[in-house]
Amino acid sequence: MAKSIYLVSTASYSGKSATCLAVALGLRQEGVAVSYIKPVGASLMSFGDGCIDEDAYVAWGALGIDAPWEYASPVLLTDDLRATPLDEPAAGLRAKITQALDYLSAGQDVVIMEGLGRTFDGLSLGLSGPQVAELTDAAVIPVIAYRPDLDLDSILLFRQLFGDRLIGIVINGAPARIVEQTAARLRPFMERHDLKLLGVMARDKVLRSITVGDLAKELGGEVLCAEDRLDELVETFALGAMTGDSAFRFFQRKANKAVITGGDRSDVIMAALRTSTKCLILTGNLRPAVRVLSAAADQAVPMILVKEPTLSTTARVERAIGHVRLSSPRQIARLKETLSDFQGIVRAVRETLNV
Repeated sequence: MAKSIYLVSTASYSGKSATCLAVALGLRQEGVAVSYIKPVGASLMSFGDGCIDEDAYVAWGALGIDAPWEYASPVLLTDDLRATPLDEPAAGLRAKITQALDYLSAGQDVVIMEGLGRTFDGLSLGLSGPQVAELTDAAVIPVIAYRPDLDLDSILLFRQLFGDRLIGIVINGAPARIVEQTAARLRPFMERHDLKLLGVMARDKVLRSITVGDLAKELGGEVLCAEDRLDELVETFALGAMTGDSAFRFFQRKANKAVITGGDRSDVIMAALRTSTKCLILTGNLRPAVRVLSAAADQAVPMILVKEPTLSTTARVERAIGHVRLSSPRQIARLKETLSDFQGIVRAVRETLNV
């Protein structure tokens, strides 16, 4: 049976999915046979007559895994399943996981396992992070989102939760300019607690981007033009609250952005169209002038009309960017370009599992 490595985190959007996929691809580059499973899925999307975990769907597509889809994420946290423990203990869930893992282990050296957003999720069902690790006899790597205070408490919490299963810690999303400084600050602390720092990963704008289509969906907006460009990636945003000339100079400073402004601000919209703008978000349900809409269509820049005012729309866009799931083909391509950054993690997996 293949050996298992389980990647967990304390919070959603820590970069766990990207790390899982990068480690799997890195191992394959070195000739290791690798499969993937997300034992418990919560990010559900429609699939056939039912649903599937979105992270598992993307990973299987990127890795080209050919197996029954129900094994990609054998336990799905639907609303009904979450409520089950209120009436009776949930039965048969652990068997689903072990059955799927047995199937996916055939002919493989390693199975990469992805945990839920929070380590304690699934506890009422007997499927929290530590419980799944014990069930599958997996080695564990926590992926912790970078914070200026370095979140030392979470590092020690993982030590308590997983004990000797823990092979090392990954810090993800640090500003590129302080990656080495962050690693240097952490190493003495890690050594005192007999822990390994497997890597401090730099924040990557492409991997943290959101597609125009997903942004429109998140905002509940109506796409007015350039529907064929909804797969473009938005890396940042700019608020268009100034005059046209000032707006143009401001917009020049940011590439691959969404511009948020009122639909009646034709001067701002036209200024945005002269810079690297991936989409325009028009607030307050104010439709643009016909000539402005035509200009955006001609330049293939989607316009998204939303009902909410600018302030609340800006807050929602800010939350959305950097809190998205790995899904775009361009993001997968970007991950493959940066596999060398994950070599420390790949090396630790090979040494720990002896593969």
